[in-house]
Amino acid sequence: MEITDNFSADIAIGRKEIMKVLHVGHWDTVRNWKRAYKLPLRYLPNGKPMIIQSEVRSWMITYSDLKKDIS
Repeated sequence: MEITDNFSADIAIGRKEIMKVLHVGHWDTVRNWKRAYKLPLRYLPNGKPMIIQSEVRSWMITYSDLKKDIS
């Protein structure tokens, strides 16, 4: 039962929750990051967007490293 609790705590479902996790104020920013920088955004069968927060943390590190290389 503890594994399920940890797993569900690692998932953000819905636009508002995702924007809160990513600290952004507009959904267009999330969509742009998905398109331009391969943000690991997924969709549930009912169409709701979701992210797995551990994947997003890894993505943020990779994105940060890419920005450093470009600069």
